[in-house]
Amino acid sequence: MIRWIFRLPRQLGFYGGLLGLAVALALIAFAYNETQNQARLNTIAAYEKDVRAAYVALSDLQRLQAAILRALNEDNMTEASRANVQTAVDMLFVRADTMRVASAARNQTIYLPLVDNLSEVVELVDTALKEKDSSRLTGDAVVTMERARGTAIQIIDTLRRLHDAVMRAHTSSVKTRNFAVVASAALFLMLGLVLLTMLRREIFLRKTRERAEQRAEFLTVHDPLTGLINRGHFSDQVSAYLKAGKSSTFIMIDLDRFKWINDRLGHEAGDAVLRSVGDELLKSVRRHGGAAARFGGDEFAAWLPGEDTQLAENFCIELLKSFEIPIRFGDTFISIRMSFGVATTQNARTKQSLSFDDMMKFADFALYISKENGRGVYTIYDEKLDEHLEERTAFLSDLHQDVSQGDIDYHFQPKIQMDTGKIYGFEALARWRRNGEIISPDIFILRAEEAGFVSKIDVLVLDNAVREIAAWNTAYGTKYEISINISALNLAGQMVFDIVNEVLERYEFPAPLLTLEITESAELSSWDLVGQHLGKLREIGCRIAIDDFGIGYSSLAYLRHLEADEIKIDKSLVQQVETSEQAQFIIGSILELARTYLDFNVVVEGVENEAQAVKLSEIGCQKAQGFFYGKPRPAREALRSATKNHQCLGPVTTRSRG
Repeated sequence: MIRWIFRLPRQLGFYGGLLGLAVALALIAFAYNETQNQARLNTIAAYEKDVRAAYVALSDLQRLQAAILRALNEDNMTEASRANVQTAVDMLFVRADTMRVASAARNQTIYLPLVDNLSEVVELVDTALKEKDSSRLTGDAVVTMERARGTAIQIIDTLRRLHDAVMRAHTSSVKTRNFAVVASAALFLMLGLVLLTMLRREIFLRKTRERAEQRAEFLTVHDPLTGLINRGHFSDQVSAYLKAGKSSTFIMIDLDRFKWINDRLGHEAGDAVLRSVGDELLKSVRRHGGAAARFGGDEFAAWLPGEDTQLAENFCIELLKSFEIPIRFGDTFISIRMSFGVATTQNARTKQSLSFDDMMKFADFALYISKENGRGVYTIYDEKLDEHLEERTAFLSDLHQDVSQGDIDYHFQPKIQMDTGKIYGFEALARWRRNGEIISPDIFILRAEEAGFVSKIDVLVLDNAVREIAAWNTAYGTKYEISINISALNLAGQMVFDIVNEVLERYEFPAPLLTLEITESAELSSWDLVGQHLGKLREIGCRIAIDDFGIGYSSLAYLRHLEADEIKIDKSLVQQVETSEQAQFIIGSILELARTYLDFNVVVEGVENEAQAVKLSEIGCQKAQGFFYGKPRPAREALRSATKNHQCLGPVTTRSRG
């Protein structure tokens, strides 16, 4: 605040200087104007005094003339009459002398003619009185007095004109001064308002900057949506406790079905859920003296002091109970469920010192187990999980190494035209051997997805399968198609189109013979982006199939957002087709929807016996695959068998996992 006070004059100095200069000039002008006004007032007062003196002179002349007339009316001028005339002459003499002295003192000549006339009158009357010559009083004296009276009247008229001119100038000056005072007051008021506005603006901007700085400081360590601390600050706090050797409990929290909330209800609903979880989580950790953070997305973390597993269990149960009642968003009620992974320094102490990354890894793995166990539960990291984590780490290490070296095999499973029993294509299924044991694709593909390198498996299978089928078609004149399952990571990536196009060009394989399968059970992160990539692939001729249709997250959403050419009905529906009217109805409805309204091909998967095949044919299915028609076999063996038996009617399908 003090620094700002000292900084403010510098910021407003220019305008303050202008205001000060304006005030100084205004004061100088006002002082000069007042000086001129005072001089004019003095001049007016002098003129008024001079006019009064002239009038007095006229009065003295009138008195003298009256005294002379009274004296002349007598037969013989008496001493009393002569004394009256002498008194009047003396007064006129004094008046003339006074006016002469005043004129000399003020360096004025306007009175000199009147003074001369008065002096002449005084001299004539004095002479007549001394000589006792009454005739002279009626001759020259009267003429001289009339001349003096005319001069006095002329002087009075001149003085009045001068007086009026000065008075007009003074009046104009006063008006100008008053206007200047009012204008200056208005100007100063305006300047004051401007300065006040600038001052308020500066204060507002300063407060805005302070709030922005505080907000920026807040955001450096807090999540803007929930207000919880962010991962970096949380890491610093927990690391400090761990370095100090203090016992701690680390809890990873992940919301269940959060993507469904975002997709179905919108991101505003998702944000409302995140804020609600953040509020409850913060209340809970404060009751236990801990800390909470949002890591991003729907991932949260909590730290509690101590390593009491019972305390951690109570914490998780409390948080689950706090959301037993769905929250309201607009007209919708949203049920919030979450899974927990708990790691304590006691159970996780597999080495002498623990870091934040260690605790997070253990808690994250416990969270992974919670999700495998059905979600909405908590799992505490212990020795069994530690062994499981080591085994999983080794498993992923071996898988990643084999993927990097290209040691992922692939088998072909035939796809059949049901009315003829002829093979029209194949689906390629990824295979992996670890220590001589064949690992189920359901296991290693899932692990690869979780570890983030499943796209490499997709590319390996795509390249090998297209190379194999292209070479076979060229050598034997066949037209087998090939299909590949593309993972969600590849679908959202920018390289999927370039990779597919490059493989097609390298092996000169016709794009219409390649079908790319999207696993309908996969949660796609961006419908629009995936739709753009698949649209580009369809433009060059590739076909798009929706795999495992009918069991995933959003079957109809796939149909609404993605342009496809084929639907593959999941084997879970096929397995019940013999006995379940519901399964038969669902399959029939899918066929009707696909053929009548969508113009899609339909392939049924997982046909294992003749009874299923017969029932599916009765429903209207035309294309199928499954163990009943042929198990997955090495690619060259499957192609050789199909070609030898002349079972190729057209395209082949390849799958990167199955």
